[in-house]
Amino acid sequence: ITAAPGSLGPDAQLARCEDRLRRALKNERPQAILSAIFQNGCTALRKDTNECIKCRICPSGGKLDHVGAYYRGSKQRIYLCAEKEPSEEQVERLVTHELVCARHAASAIGKLCLLHGLMTLHA
Repeated sequence: ITAAPGSLGPDAQLARCEDRLRRALKNERPQAILSAIFQNGCTALRKDTNECIKCRICPSGGKLDHVGAYYRGSKQRIYLCAEKEPSEEQVERLVTHELVCARHAASAIGKLCLLHGLMTLHA
């Protein structure tokens, strides 16, 4: 993958993304959602925070060209697209959004997920 002129190369993009992700995960909103997911037995994400949200260089061409992050239920993981070079604030917003998506996706297929004191179970 070739970096655009003026942007970082893939290794530097990943390192920057991972650093911003570590900082974003210390903030209140992502922490609260992760805690609710993990403490209430929701299986939407891997139990290890270091494994459930990862930075990666997303494939170009197709629908991933238009997103900064996505949830993949089959992998129980959220992916941040490092090549988009999101700011720290954008990383926090993306992670928060995808955590909510993960929780909703799990509920939609019949997995028990509790969030913010609300229980949903769809069979």
